[in-house]
Amino acid sequence: MIQNPSRASEQNDWQEFKPLFFGGGKIKICDTLLAVTPFGGLSVLIEFFARIGLVEQLENRQFYQPESPNHYDPGQVLVGFMLSVIAGAQRFAHANQLRADRALHALLGMRRFPSDDTILNYFRRFSQAEIERFWRPLWRWLIGRLPCPFRHP
Repeated sequence: MIQNPSRASEQNDWQEFKPLFFGGGKIKICDTLLAVTPFGGLSVLIEFFARIGLVEQLENRQFYQPESPNHYDPGQVLVGFMLSVIAGAQRFAHANQLRADRALHALLGMRRFPSDDTILNYFRRFSQAEIERFWRPLWRWLIGRLPCPFRHP
């Protein structure tokens, strides 16, 4: 228990992040003794995605354009899926654990997080051939941006 909360805030190390999607401003996060989000560790991965330009690559390679005015951008669905898996999702339904985390939404620059149904319906749109045409070049691009120890010869 913190006896003097103002003293605890002096010990925090602040880090600024730009939202991954549609973000104009910066978001400050810090280590604290108070629980804010169980997914705060994803901020490092989100920053990595921003530095390598993942959102731009997903937008450039987009082969599906949603028609609904309430749609998620395809990049948001794919990043939502990837973050869900990295956060421990073993089923599409587990993606819903990230939907209630407003701090994570702020780090992503998203008003809302795609549901398990949204992610599943997105993937159902494509044949195996379409998936391979999309992912193979994207995978090669991503491997080229990983630090050297992770690259294959």
